[in-house]
Amino acid sequence: MIDVVGYDVVWLPGGVMLGHLGVQLDVMGHLLEKISSWPTDAGSYDQVWELANTFYAAHLLWPADLLTTAARQAKDGFYRSSIMLTREFLKSEMQPRSTSGSSAQLF
Repeated sequence: MIDVVGYDVVWLPGGVMLGHLGVQLDVMGHLLEKISSWPTDAGSYDQVWELANTFYAAHLLWPADLLTTAARQAKDGFYRSSIMLTREFLKSEMQPRSTSGSSAQLF
């Protein structure tokens, strides 16, 4: 899948390693970036959307409980807010969305 959309981790600064969720969010961000510039009339447009929807369903449904617990236990408001923002974003993106046409939305 990563080869299909040209995902490359070479851009990471030396010594930086993303955690499991970080990698999944990064790949999803890369997919969204590709979709935003993909020609809607290209024959592969629906396939790229399907890839994004499938990736989300397979890899980004699990963090909800983790993020809820982490937000409850966070002692710093910045981290709590960051965690809640991530959780709410993932929650808002949970619904599958249409793929063909200019008003396509994620998931």
